[in-house]
Amino acid sequence: SHPLFNRGGEFDQRIYDQVLRYNIGLDPRGFEEIVRENIKIKKLNDLIAHDVSVSDEEALDEYKKTARKFKIKYVFSDAARFTGQAAVTDEAAMDYYEKNKADFALPPKDGEPEEFAKFEDLKEGISKYLAESGARALALENALGLKQKISAAMSAENLSFDAAAAKLGLTAIETPLFSKSDYIDGVGEASLVMDEASRLIGNELSRPVETRGGAVVFAVTGSEDFDMAKFEKEKEAFTALALDAKKNKFLEVWLTDLESKCLLNIDLGDYEKYYR
Repeated sequence: SHPLFNRGGEFDQRIYDQVLRYNIGLDPRGFEEIVRENIKIKKLNDLIAHDVSVSDEEALDEYKKTARKFKIKYVFSDAARFTGQAAVTDEAAMDYYEKNKADFALPPKDGEPEEFAKFEDLKEGISKYLAESGARALALENALGLKQKISAAMSAENLSFDAAAAKLGLTAIETPLFSKSDYIDGVGEASLVMDEASRLIGNELSRPVETRGGAVVFAVTGSEDFDMAKFEKEKEAFTALALDAKKNKFLEVWLTDLESKCLLNIDLGDYEKYYR
């Protein structure tokens, strides 16, 4: 059992029940079902992707994601600007509820049919979620337009990123050096931009990257490389991380391919011709 549920070195059922119910919002049966499903998924993943392996280079790439540091200048497309353009109707909220009804199942009770939270109780929360999602999508679309304009100005007039941004009435904000685990003021978790920063070469502009409050477009202005000696000491751990990520990606592709093969391609005209 998990140490969280122990008292005096032994499993305590009362602590177990209380932690699940009041800290996680699940009853023991619901929690144990989730654990069983996760174990099944892990076993399926191991079975299907047992031949997947990673090279030293892939392990090093995984290490770089954590160890490298970057400094960027960015412009921000604020999702709050688009909230009014992302209004959600009751019909749209109901449609989301019906399509995702399984997510609103209530904790199961022995011997009783499955029940779901009522739409009226969820409508406000669903509408808010859809409105925020819509605003973020518009902010991401706007960020793409900003990138194209900034890139064009940089190319046509040989301007720097911040000069091109200023010409468009935008303010380019510079960050201090950050690593993947840091939090960037005005952006959010650094992990959101880290992978994109690692991909860029020279003065290349980033693709629009979605953040907590909208989207950013940026240019890398500085970096601090990784410690190769430290990587060699921690190589085994990063090889395991890279392998897990690769296996998960392999399983995702495998399941998508399986789903596509299971789709029936029925010509209703032929059906009527032979079976009416």
